[in-house]
Amino acid sequence: MADGNNPSHKGLKRFGRWGTVVVLVGATIAVLADIDGTISLTERVGHRVGLGDSPDSAGGGPAPSEPTLPDSPTSQPTTGPSITETTPTDEPSTTAPATPDEQSTPDPSVVVDTTEPPSTPTPAPNAFGWYYLADLHPVSTVLGQNCTGGCTGFQSGPGSLGQVYPQSYVMRVSRRGSLSVSVWNALRACTTFDAMVGLDDMSDSTEARFTITPDGSSPVTVATVRTGQPKHVTFNLKNVYRFTLATNLTKPEANEQKTVWGDAKVYCTSNIKPSDG
Repeated sequence: MADGNNPSHKGLKRFGRWGTVVVLVGATIAVLADIDGTISLTERVGHRVGLGDSPDSAGGGPAPSEPTLPDSPTSQPTTGPSITETTPTDEPSTTAPATPDEQSTPDPSVVVDTTEPPSTPTPAPNAFGWYYLADLHPVSTVLGQNCTGGCTGFQSGPGSLGQVYPQSYVMRVSRRGSLSVSVWNALRACTTFDAMVGLDDMSDSTEARFTITPDGSSPVTVATVRTGQPKHVTFNLKNVYRFTLATNLTKPEANEQKTVWGDAKVYCTSNIKPSDG
């Protein structure tokens, strides 16, 4: 009983209890450390096995080198097979055509005939310009009465009206004043008639009348002149198919006379030559 109250015995009991606790805690830590080491070792072994290392290498052998991953497609090994992508043949070519400077120089031994074949001459149906009546043919003529003895009623050629008009149309007129008439084609292709009109310089002193008649219309007096007094006249022929020129003396005379259409011409937008009716 006295021992139970001894302080040393009480300390020993207290130490025994705490010692037991310390031993248990230490044992627990040791167990846990052993378990943790086992788990870590298992993970390391499993990791190496998964990467292709044998379980033996997971032991104390040298650490294996890191596995080499395959290069990306953009940097293939130079020692491997070459893979060349080809463009399908049915795809259109994107290559720009060669410029003339880039093209090859022609072979000088090859002679190319660049001479153009002669063009076939074609008539000019739309030729426009002035046409002298002296170069055309009247459709018809009517000579005034009382022209006998083989007189020439109509002439193409020079006419004298104070000066010579080389492309004139000359009409002989009756001394009794009847009309001398000539009919011409315009074919609705002409626009203007132009002439210097008068009595020939060799005529008697008299007076003559000059008229133009478009087809289907009444005669139009374009001039009434005396010998030595020629007059320039123009006449509108637009849309006229045929027109008539006529002259006559304004009063009877003792002799026949000659009237002159000096350099008579028509301006046309197409070719009316020849005028054969």
